[in-house]
Amino acid sequence: MVTIKVETEGSAHASFLCQFNRPRCRKDFIYPKPDFYSSPRLSPNGSRLAWLTWNHPNMPWDGAELWVGKLNEDGSIDEAVRVAGGVNESIFQPEWSPDGTLYFVSDRSGWWNIYRWRDGKVEPLCPMDAEFGQPQWVFASALYGFASERRVVCSYTKNGRDYLATLDTVTRTLNDIELPFTAISQVRVAGDRVVFIGTSSTEPTSVVSLNLATKKLEVLRRSREIAVDAGYLADPRAVEFPTEGGLTAHGHFYPPRNRDYVAPANKKPPLLVMSHGGPTSSSSASLPVNTILVRRYSSQRRFPFHSLQTPGATAFRSA
Repeated sequence: MVTIKVETEGSAHASFLCQFNRPRCRKDFIYPKPDFYSSPRLSPNGSRLAWLTWNHPNMPWDGAELWVGKLNEDGSIDEAVRVAGGVNESIFQPEWSPDGTLYFVSDRSGWWNIYRWRDGKVEPLCPMDAEFGQPQWVFASALYGFASERRVVCSYTKNGRDYLATLDTVTRTLNDIELPFTAISQVRVAGDRVVFIGTSSTEPTSVVSLNLATKKLEVLRRSREIAVDAGYLADPRAVEFPTEGGLTAHGHFYPPRNRDYVAPANKKPPLLVMSHGGPTSSSSASLPVNTILVRRYSSQRRFPFHSLQTPGATAFRSA
């Protein structure tokens, strides 16, 4: 088993990529070089190891490197090569396909897109103005997985909305899967079964199972069982508008909605504006518990609500 170990002494720390040898119950340090490590991934046959590194003061979404090395029986690494990444290129979620090809997400184009490393070359799978990755604030996040050697199931964000899709690695075609969810995360794939966390503007955050063959959805667990009549819920839509410096600002607009009342004609209600936390977060058209009261309170009282995307928000280009 390969893992990350962090040792601290006072204000100093050291990060190691290490291997646990179960028979001897001790740790063999195998690559103590950069400041930080994450995402160690063994190839299907166990002969190669891929991992991410980055150095202070960078955070992994600022710049990170993807490395691959030959893993020896004693836990040491030989022939280590940098596959992608750098000070100004962020790498997210390296994964080996069933046939031993290394895939990963990079923002080298300004958008987090899926790439693969094959025959010593890096190639994009589906270049588009969309985000197939996210900031690595916590480890073990996953936005794609392999249903087979040829088929990738992935989540991506475009114009403030998440989509689940299948990506053919041969034809490089992306096909969206129609779902009632607008925010999708933690995608796990095993053959024709996909499990993910999904939510929408009317559905609470839920653990959902999808059968790719039958397209049957099953909600395994909801975060809450409180039902809210859709007649009182706003229907948010993604908006954009010009801002200073020739840039474009983004957000979600929640028009007021209350089935029991109609606003007076020719009257414009005040607009409530809220910004999400930073620096890399983003607003989504979902029903999170921590903002539901504010958003729905304003819409039920015929006050429109605007959830603003701040500069640097994930899903709106990193460059």
